[in-house]
Formats: sequence, C-alpha cells, structure tokens
Amino acid sequence: MMTQQRRGLSIHSLPFCLSLFLFLTLSPTTSSSGKISYVESITDHKAFKKLLRTKNNVLIHFSSEKENSVNDLLDRSSVGIKGIGTIGSVDCSAHGKLCKKLKISFDGAESSSILKHYQNGKYHLDYNRSLKLESLVYFIKDPTGDIPWHEDPHAYHVHHLTDPSSLKSLLKVRLKPIYQKAAETVMTDIQGAAMAAMDVNRPENAPIRKKFNITAFPTILYFEGNEMRYQYPGENDADSFVNFLKNPSPEDEIIPKKAIQLGWKDEDTSTVVHLDNGSFDEVISKETSINVMFYAPWCGHCKKMKPHFSAAANRLHDEGVDGKLGAVDCTSEDALCKRLGVKGYPTVKYFKNGKFEFDSGHAREEKTIVEFMKNPNEPPPPPPPEKKMVRRNLRSFMFYAPWCGHCKKAKSEFGSAAELFRDNPRTEFAAIDCIDEKTICSDYNVSGQLSIKAAAAPGRSKKKERRKVIELLEVGADQRWTGFSSRWIL
Repeated sequence: MMTQQRRGLSIHSLPFCLSLFLFLTLSPTTSSSGKISYVESITDHKAFKKLLRTKNNVLIHFSSEKENSVNDLLDRSSVGIKGIGTIGSVDCSAHGKLCKKLKISFDGAESSSILKHYQNGKYHLDYNRSLKLESLVYFIKDPTGDIPWHEDPHAYHVHHLTDPSSLKSLLKVRLKPIYQKAAETVMTDIQGAAMAAMDVNRPENAPIRKKFNITAFPTILYFEGNEMRYQYPGENDADSFVNFLKNPSPEDEIIPKKAIQLGWKDEDTSTVVHLDNGSFDEVISKETSINVMFYAPWCGHCKKMKPHFSAAANRLHDEGVDGKLGAVDCTSEDALCKRLGVKGYPTVKYFKNGKFEFDSGHAREEKTIVEFMKNPNEPPPPPPPEKKMVRRNLRSFMFYAPWCGHCKKAKSEFGSAAELFRDNPRTEFAAIDCIDEKTICSDYNVSGQLSIKAAAAPGRSKKKERRKVIELLEVGADQRWTGFSSRWIL
C-alpha cells in the first residue's frame, strides 16, 4: 500500500483494477460427490409413468454409463429448480429393459447422455442447449420459450449482463492498462514517485479497506511522507496520473499536517457540536433541530465543506436561529456511523425532536446551510441513474424480453452492430433480459420492450461511429422495426 518513497499513488480493487426412489419423494438425497441432490432415480417403467403423472415439468437424463460427467451438473441444477421442475435419471447400463421400452438408443450417438423433456405427462422435446448450470436452470424455468439470447452463437459480441453489478462493471472505465502505462512513465520520469495497486476485496486486505473507508472501485488515494493525504482528484487517464504526480495537489489547498493529526474537533473554535458514541443520543434527544455532518479527516469533499459548516454554525448562533450543527468523525466513531447507516463522506443527516428526519447533504455552503436550518425541508430526490452514464465511452444497451416480438426481430441487427464494432475498444454493446433482471430495468426506467439506450463519453467527436450505431439500431428505411422505445444519451 505504502512505499518508502516520498510520493506515491495507490489504486484499490483492481484485479491488477447442493425409503426408495420408487416412491418419488422430494426429499433431498446425497449424490456420489457428497452434495445435496433432488434428482429422481428411475429404475422401472412404473416409476417412470408415476413421475410423468405426478409432475408436469420433467427433464430426464438417460445415460449409457453409470458414472457420467453430466450427473454432477444435474445434481446442482436440481437444487436451483426445486419447486419449479423435476430432474429424473435413468442408468441404461443397469436398466436396459426400461430404456429399450422407452426406445432410447445410443447407437450413433456422440454422447453417453440423452436428455428428454416431458410436459404435462407427454414428451415435449430433446434438450439441445448448452450443458451448463445456467442453461439447464433457464430451460426448466421456461421450457417452451426461445433459446436465451446469450446462447445464440450470432450474439457472441454482445455483452450479456446478468445482474446490477455486471452492468456497473461494464460502465466503469477499464483502468488497469491505463494505470500500468502511467506507472511506466512515472518510474522513469519522476524521481521519488511511484504508483502502487492493492486488491482490497481479498480478505487479508479488509483492514486497509475499513481504515480508508473504501466503498467504491476504483478508489485512488495519494500518500506523502508516510501518510495518506487525500483522494486523487483528477481524471482516470495516463496523462492526468503523470501530471498529478509531477505536482500533487487536491482540488483545494492541502490542510496542514497538524490539522490532520489533531482533528477538526481539536482545533475548531466555532459552535459546531462535536459528537461521539457517548454523547450522540443524549444531545440529539435534547435538540429540537440539529443537522449532523458525518465525515472522515482524509475526505476531500469534507475538507472543503468544514469551513462552510463552521461559519454557518456561528451565524445560526449569532442570529438566534432555533437549530444547531453537529459533527461526527467516523474514523474514530465507526460503530456509531454504522448504526446510523453512514456509507460515504460527507453524509449529512437532519434530526428533529430527537428523531431522524432525512438526509440533508444538498446544503454544503454557508449560505445554503443557514437557509436550510431556518426552513428545514426535505430535499428533492436525486436525478435518475441514467444521467450519470454520460462520462463513459460509447455504449449501447438493449433492454428486452424473451417473448417480445420486436425484440426477436432486433436481436440479429443488434448482434450485427456489435460484430461491426468488435475491434473498437471504445464501443460496447450489451443486452439485458428484463424478465430476469427487473432491478436493472427498473433502475434505468425501462417501461417497455424493446428499449435501447446509449451512453457516450463527453468530449469525444466520434460522430461517424455514433451515426453508424444509430443507423443500425433506429428505424431504417425498410421500416422493419416499429413500436419500440429508443432513448439515447449522447
């Protein structure tokens, strides 16, 4: 984390960046590998018929070998589809009479496994999708639906996102190669400076993550003289990293080391009430109106806000306003801040008559803080998440539903567009299934399928590239697509 040199730059979290089976009970069994399994073992025709009579969504694995590589996959899949469908297993090497009666033949077969699906007591189809856990579970959940888009070989160049974290990961700038490039320059051109990296997701690095309150990735901190000074304030590109290390400076002036060592409460002469775990509840219960700032000494935004907060506290006192300002250092009052749900700095919370009312971090300057305390009303909600996407490279997101007719027509064109830009590292295409990923689609205000959204980095004059994407995705001259929502943030 630290170096012995005078100057250093550190970035965090870069990977740099599961009775007899004839009774067909639903009780879990233990597979040969020792894992929980809900796979039903079928040994005769009577058991087979009973299974189809009592279950309406059944996938049966016929195997020509007792020990089959698919068995473990089916064991794991059975846990994921419990209550939705049933997986059965027939060992044809031991129960050849049953397999012959069911006309199961491995002559000419490329595999020792045959999977057949039965719906409402009747044969439906042979399973022909990928032998992967995700694919099997997806099929059992919707056996009559189309093949998932992410299994379509023509959609190879589309990023298929499966959860909110995968969407956030795609939106983040791919920082690792940029950081490495800058580190090479710093090593040769800037004496006494170094760039370091640490993966704070590793359990052994948890104390570092906690100490510096690292809640987002990547986080870049600047160290000088064997201590952390402030968070890196610049852009995430090689030139900015190098220029910063040539002349390190935060957005505002660096607070003297004495202030950092003593702490705000030790040198503050204003009427701000500095609170800790022992005094917090008592003070809050007595005050009719108090606005509390939760901070960390190293936080750049906190440093900028502190003088405004102190000045506002003095004004409230001088003007006789019925309200006070309080402050809590979360690096020394970690338990208190966790109890109050503080996850980032600065966090400002307003309390009235001893009870928490709402977060009030919108007011950060002396004037706005005073105005708020004179008339404390809850601030408006933050803007929708999609407005934050504009600081990224050009990326297109297709929100779809497997049953949507317009989506089915659009998939091939969207895949073609992705293939066209496959060699362009600054252009990405991603697809999100809104049936499975309701949270993502709700976060980005997707109200209908299909919806196509795009984000582009500011300052990039890639008009031709953007035009190509729009021409490929918007309604063309042949009018093949109709009735879809297209929202572009360019």
